[in-house]
Amino acid sequence: MMKSVRTYALETINDVLNKGAYSNLKINEVLSTNNINTVDKNLFTELVYGTIKRKYTLDYLLKPFIKTKIKSWVRQLLWMSLYQYLYLDKIPNHAIIHEAVDI
Repeated sequence: MMKSVRTYALETINDVLNKGAYSNLKINEVLSTNNINTVDKNLFTELVYGTIKRKYTLDYLLKPFIKTKIKSWVRQLLWMSLYQYLYLDKIPNHAIIHEAVDI
């Protein structure tokens, strides 16, 4: 089964934030080694760069709803989902939730 573009994005965000990978190099690696169509390539790139760029804003907005310590990948998934909800108006809300649950 092929991974979703959001799964690739989350893995890339994790590699950049937790493992010290360079975002541009990791994005190029993922895009060159996986069969991702043009629309999904654009979404993937936007999710990675946008989530990383706005992580502090997203964390601030999520803070009132997170009462316990959560794993970093879960926090990053919440950031990415909230980023889509707030900044990407062409993605339906149900798609954001469905993909987040699937991951």
